Amino acid sequence: MRRLRVLLDEMTIAYRESRAAALTLDAAHDGFRLASTWLDEAESMTKTADLTLEDDGTVTVPDRDYPQNDPDAAGAARADQDNAEAVHTRAEAALTYAAEVDFHVANELERVRKAIQTGWQGFNATSAPDWYHAVGACHYNTVAQVEVVPGPDGEPQTKIKYQVHVADRYNWDGSEGKSTEVPQLGVVTDKDMGKLHAAGLAKEFDMGGQSSVRTWEG
Repeated sequence: MRRLRVLLDEMTIAYRESRAAALTLDAAHDGFRLASTWLDEAESMTKTADLTLEDDGTVTVPDRDYPQNDPDAAGAARADQDNAEAVHTRAEAALTYAAEVDFHVANELERVRKAIQTGWQGFNATSAPDWYHAVGACHYNTVAQVEVVPGPDGEPQTKIKYQVHVADRYNWDGSEGKSTEVPQLGVVTDKDMGKLHAAGLAKEFDMGGQSSVRTWEG
């Protein structure tokens, strides 16, 4: 049962990270679809106005043979320019937004990839009497997010956000010779406590929790 509980905790963490990745990809899908819609609109405007839209967002107005001294020629030229600016604005918005979506998705997926799980390890709180009598031996793991960026001086700066998880079954296995010195009570054996649990006078229980998210920079 203890191994199953440890596995459940590990699977829960894995599920949360997988869910974060799935939500990120869903948001990316919606973002790219919106950018694609804007680009389709820009291309439609280009065809309607008889313009050329390049892959980099540049809009080209073809050479028009405007009749000289035609009062409508100046208006047609201004219309071409206005249409070209409108197409460019829409295309630029699509490309910029797609780039932003790509940037945020890449960062989030990289965060998920760097989510470091140490695995569950045993710990005995003998160095802190209050914790020792409260939890005894337990299991813990640490999940961390690591970010490394160039600093102002060119040297890398590291930021680690981490959270510690604790889980265990507070129980008595009834083993011979297993005992604990309890202040004001003396020696309490696992066998005695196991008998109390079996008689309904004591109760084993599951315990668990997590620390707040802490940050280390260096």
